[in-house]
Amino acid sequence: MKPVSINLDEGDINVNDIAGNWGKPRLILTAPQEWDYKHLSWPKIVQTARNNLILACSVGIGHNMGGSGLTVSLSDNNGRSFSAPKMLRCFPQFDNRYHDCGNYAIGTAEDSAVILLAMAFNRERKFNTIFGFRSEDEGETWQTVDTDNLAENTTGSVYGHIFHLPNGRLGVVGHYRPGSNPHQQGIWLSVSDDNGKTWSPAKCITEGNYVEPAMIYNRGKFVGLLRKDNGRDFYTLAVSEDGDKWDFKPNAFDMEPAGESYPSPFITADPLNPDRLWALSSVRHEDIILYSADMKSADNLLDMQWKRVGTVVQWGGPGEEHADWSYPWMCHLGEGRWMCVFYYGRLRGRCDIYGLELQI
Repeated sequence: MKPVSINLDEGDINVNDIAGNWGKPRLILTAPQEWDYKHLSWPKIVQTARNNLILACSVGIGHNMGGSGLTVSLSDNNGRSFSAPKMLRCFPQFDNRYHDCGNYAIGTAEDSAVILLAMAFNRERKFNTIFGFRSEDEGETWQTVDTDNLAENTTGSVYGHIFHLPNGRLGVVGHYRPGSNPHQQGIWLSVSDDNGKTWSPAKCITEGNYVEPAMIYNRGKFVGLLRKDNGRDFYTLAVSEDGDKWDFKPNAFDMEPAGESYPSPFITADPLNPDRLWALSSVRHEDIILYSADMKSADNLLDMQWKRVGTVVQWGGPGEEHADWSYPWMCHLGEGRWMCVFYYGRLRGRCDIYGLELQI
């Protein structure tokens, strides 16, 4: 693994301006020099069985502008440096039915393999598909997995965690997209019984107008945050004990500021205290906020008490260099240390991945 050297220049964002309660973020991954691949976005990060980090993100011209692909970068030193982005699949080169690569889900299986699922789409023709990879050597090489049950207009987008279920199974969720059959909106769940090599047909959780579901399975329950498709409402809390019957709370917690655009929810359980949940909310032109809840704080999970913990990152202010950002994601590094990553940059052109370590 060859780490990528990062040199700051006059075109970089001033990290002093966006520092939150845990200090200044770092520029951890820059896009390739080629213009077609200058825009990195929508990062997901996971820690492997050997405590390495794998970062997946989109690379392309700009935000949903065609010609984008799925890349992975590796770190074997707790995120101090990452390898140059490696392209796993790019559209429309791989399949000209699809113009862009979109959201991802990432996680580890019981056999320590890293599983990565991603979506591709053609917005104009309403085509969408889901494809996937599996790595048994800490992200050095990747083999394709069978996603036929989720592909070619049967679902839409995949998002967030690939999470562990009882009896060695894995779960993943996503949202339906226009053009899919039989559902064109709502949230779906799929399960793997063989460490992510194959995936079951999607089961509809809700036909509500939600997107980008962040879901975990913890303490015998599914717990997730759903984003409203209009992006103008607080996240919806979704809970279930069996994956069949679901309960929903429209406003999971009071996010600040109200009435803004809220993309990309994040939720996870603390491995050192599984009753403790952490959530991230982001506002396009404000900040990224960390929230926390105790699953024992109420008899009904819908009534859990969420508290604001602190500001992770602040928005750098108006201007072309600050036009596109957020989609924060975290993974646990050990001993209460977390790695949080997000993207920041232009709508078209250079957009980089930043990160910082949180002690919480």
